[in-house]
Amino acid sequence: MAYVFGDIHGNLQALRTLWNQLQPTHHDEIIFLGDYVDRGNDSKGVIDFLIKVKQDYNARFIMGNHEEMMLDCRYGGDYWSNWMKYGGDQTLKSYGISDTQHQELTLIPESHWKFLNQLLPYIENDLYIFTHACLNMSKPLKQQTSDELRWWPNLSDKEHVSGKKVIFGHMSQRSGKPNYYGQNLCIDTSISGWISCFDTQTKIGHQANQAAEYSSRGCFEHIFK
Repeated sequence: MAYVFGDIHGNLQALRTLWNQLQPTHHDEIIFLGDYVDRGNDSKGVIDFLIKVKQDYNARFIMGNHEEMMLDCRYGGDYWSNWMKYGGDQTLKSYGISDTQHQELTLIPESHWKFLNQLLPYIENDLYIFTHACLNMSKPLKQQTSDELRWWPNLSDKEHVSGKKVIFGHMSQRSGKPNYYGQNLCIDTSISGWISCFDTQTKIGHQANQAAEYSSRGCFEHIFK
């Protein structure tokens, strides 16, 4: 199997529920599309969980714009007000940190900073491109900027110049269902309270929420004929 997880945003219970339902094996390919932190109540727990997954499974992790903001704040950047505005305060609370005390970022475990620093800009295989935000479809991957990889606001139905299909997050679907744009699939449904995972082999979307409810949203084979 090949499982692709959309935005998690600190929702540890939803992530645990989804993981327990899917029961990935050590032979499965597992990809996370970024935005692990902010908004939800347990970003610390999510990072702890993902570090364990990284140690024990064939998993790779992409950087989202929320991780970029968090790292920027650690290294003295100017994202602080935006990070607080978009859920960074909830992340800090999960570590027991006041959002007004910048210096207390040192209370975040070094293992967590190491995990964040090792996040990938994108992942590519023979069939798909996996990225946090929707790409600039007219540019090769190696020419994409950080804005295009993590902040790009457009939901494009254009085909990428590589001819590969793009699976991304970032633009949360208010319908609560993964949605496709041309040949490209957005699996960020976090705004609806559900987090999503897409199986690239079966074309099935799976979801769970903080109430530990699980749902399989049906087949998406028509996207990838």
